[in-house]
Amino acid sequence: MTFKKMKLVSNDICYGPMPEPDTEVEQHLTINAKGQVWLSRFRFGEGNGKWPLINKEYFRIPESDAEEILRLSEAIINNPDGLLAMDVGTWILIATDENGKKIEKTGSLIFQDNEITNSFCKTIRSAIGKQDLFLLDGVQQIGDQ
Repeated sequence: MTFKKMKLVSNDICYGPMPEPDTEVEQHLTINAKGQVWLSRFRFGEGNGKWPLINKEYFRIPESDAEEILRLSEAIINNPDGLLAMDVGTWILIATDENGKKIEKTGSLIFQDNEITNSFCKTIRSAIGKQDLFLLDGVQQIGDQ
């Protein structure tokens, strides 16, 4: 199966103190096989589940980087479920194949010592040059975790 697009929604809302209204709580990242990237960031706002938009970006990355990210998306989708934590944020990965079929996987927004997850996050952060992404691990930094 070959994916043509992936969308990752990472939500950092978890059990604990309520975030401040300006705190970034959700990110939507979409990458397609042509190297097109859309990134939207949302803040907590009034806390009613309707996160106000902070900003929206559109840019391009090399197609080779996009292909690697889509290959790793497939590995994430096919990877056995990792750790499930109830007091952390969550992520949803929606991958679309060449026939338009969507496959979805969800998980906990925590660092896991898992080669596939680590490679996926590191590759995305490096390819798009953004250190402050929640992705699957919530680590928000480039480099070895």
